[in-house]
Amino acid sequence: MEQKINIQAGEGHTDLIIREGEAIPLKEPKILKLMGILSCVLAFLKQRVALINQKAAHILVNRDKNSMSITLKLDETDFYGGEVCGKIILAEDFVEFGINKGKKYSLRDLSDFIKMHRYCFSESSVAMKLVTDLRNFKGKVEKELEKMSDQRGNQKTLMAQVVDSNIPESFTLKMPIFKGCEPATFNVETNIIVRDAEMECTLESVEANDIVNKFKEEAINLELKMISEVAPDIVQIEV
Repeated sequence: MEQKINIQAGEGHTDLIIREGEAIPLKEPKILKLMGILSCVLAFLKQRVALINQKAAHILVNRDKNSMSITLKLDETDFYGGEVCGKIILAEDFVEFGINKGKKYSLRDLSDFIKMHRYCFSESSVAMKLVTDLRNFKGKVEKELEKMSDQRGNQKTLMAQVVDSNIPESFTLKMPIFKGCEPATFNVETNIIVRDAEMECTLESVEANDIVNKFKEEAINLELKMISEVAPDIVQIEV
């Protein structure tokens, strides 16, 4: 038998919700929170600007050295207002090299690391030659020490001499320094430290350091300019 239900809406009520059977549980709206590379705010606005109330949104610009970012706040007075944050993020390969971070390698570890990352070199043949030099270095030192009568007093000096003559002072890498960016070409210096019979190596690059510092400032300014062209009524605030 068909069931009839009489419903009277009270004054000020405009919504009617009828739940029947095993309906999906009611949930609160999900707060939008996106995070990505620096350009993600611009990418979001290009596709959503027509749906955004620009007068009720703002952008926070953080130029702090350790957390440079652009954050878009949507519906700023609404508890459920969304947020899109774009950060300057170093590329994974660049981070793994530990350049200018004081990361210490044994010569064998550095040799193995370079072998597996030869795609980061301008020429893979240069990478493989460096791998060979690093792997053969210990043997060259031991061979030279055998010729000396006073190994104890002259070992460290000899090892330092062999370092200077057999290990390349620098090599060139070609890889992205930041996620989402084109590869950069820069020179890297090998800094080998001799301690008694042990040797450690760190990687340093003045060129990479210059690229990082220059890019950070220029990239944020460029993003803000393009955002202004897409969404001119969203206020930009430096924090």
